[in-house]
Amino acid sequence: MPAKPLTPEQEEDAARLSDVFAQWQIARKKLGAPNSQESIAAQLGIGQSAFNQYLKGRIPLNADILARISTALGVDPAQISPAITKTERERSSHWARPATVVSSYASPVGGEFESSKTLRVGEASVEYAGKSKYRGAVAVTAVARAERDGFFEERVFAEGEGGWVRTVETADLYAVQIKGDGLAPVLKHGAVVLVDPLGRCEPGEQVVVAFKDGRKAIFDLVLDRADAFTVEPVAGGEKRTIESEQVEYMHPIVGICPPSRWTKNRP
Repeated sequence: MPAKPLTPEQEEDAARLSDVFAQWQIARKKLGAPNSQESIAAQLGIGQSAFNQYLKGRIPLNADILARISTALGVDPAQISPAITKTERERSSHWARPATVVSSYASPVGGEFESSKTLRVGEASVEYAGKSKYRGAVAVTAVARAERDGFFEERVFAEGEGGWVRTVETADLYAVQIKGDGLAPVLKHGAVVLVDPLGRCEPGEQVVVAFKDGRKAIFDLVLDRADAFTVEPVAGGEKRTIESEQVEYMHPIVGICPPSRWTKNRP
């Protein structure tokens, strides 16, 4: 069965993607950095042929691949697909906002912090701790019914019976090291949180928020609407409502590592 023809709007998206990719290649060549379709496809976790089909307009972009491609190329997704970006940001105004990678934070009481080093996602100078072989999932093999004293009763499952936890390719993440006790006991001094710039922020989970005035903070997301969202400090405190127009981006925290997992030199 032949593929369904793209709409004129989808063809325009492909043309814009091709232009943005060409500009990215020029910039990478000047830096002497990898700039082939293979290199960007590897970063996206897809094959070169699949990426080429997006470039040629043989298959249409969707929200997930658009967010991943725009992050890899270091551009706002609206530069590639205004329509998809508009739809996604009507649902959540912070969807796939251009982000910065922050190497470490100082965390005073309340969750706000100052970054010690920032690099824009997609720049050639950004190096990651490693790269998994595939984007997939990890099987939940046990459920622990926890008690307040720390002990728990365990129910063990065969692989697949307990469900799955989605994993994210390491190259998509950035890591934030906590300095100070302002977020304790939830996030202790020296702990490292893993943040997914492509992930969807969900109420009830922790997020990194970057304000347009330069401030950044880690909060528990309570409620997310198109025009505003409600948060509360990770270590406890009063809830606050933030207007979406005040925020540059908001990214979900997808993992917490103990201080012993941090190393100065790349493994």
